[in-house]
Amino acid sequence: MTDQHQPQNWYTGPYNKQMERLIRDGGTPFSIADLIRKRINVQGEDNDIKGLWWNNPFNSDDGIAYHPNGNIKIVLNAHPLKQIVPESTLWRNGLILPDGIYETLGEVELRKDEIERYTSLNDQSKEQLQSNIIWVVLARGDHLLRDALGLFYMNINIDPHPKFPKKGASPIIKPLSIEIVDRGSGLYNGSLTDPAGCLVGKFTPNDRLETRL
Repeated sequence: MTDQHQPQNWYTGPYNKQMERLIRDGGTPFSIADLIRKRINVQGEDNDIKGLWWNNPFNSDDGIAYHPNGNIKIVLNAHPLKQIVPESTLWRNGLILPDGIYETLGEVELRKDEIERYTSLNDQSKEQLQSNIIWVVLARGDHLLRDALGLFYMNINIDPHPKFPKKGASPIIKPLSIEIVDRGSGLYNGSLTDPAGCLVGKFTPNDRLETRL
């Protein structure tokens, strides 16, 4: 998509550079729930508008924290991700969390032996989506999941088998993203330096970049 067609509240490029710009401009980044809601709401729009929201990969400020012990946490509106800057220390394109921070984060933690059960997020029935704890947490409840139109085409990136060095590893956090319909978007691994991603900002009604969901 060319810059001239890109909405003003879109920040395209590496997450570790664009989040800083979005926050500096006074915006709040879209969550996964915001992106699901937007994709549902544009179903009836013309193809140009619908295509903007369905044919681009989007990052969010929701994150997934990986612990060296194999556990993961789903983290809504992840504060560490909002603080990221180009100079932040990364490992395997994830943000390294300081000691003790992992324990303070998250709405839900999945043990290593539970992860496979919930991370096959695609090709699920409406009932399966509504009982999947990851989808329910990211959607802020099951009300968005009751209208499953198009949700089957959303791939949310979670690595069920993150590999850490055997000793001395720190937990990391990566952003959760929604990929392009029907094809990989290059955001599968939640990379903070991938230039293909796009953050969307919400702004106050008085701001020229106002966003209505």
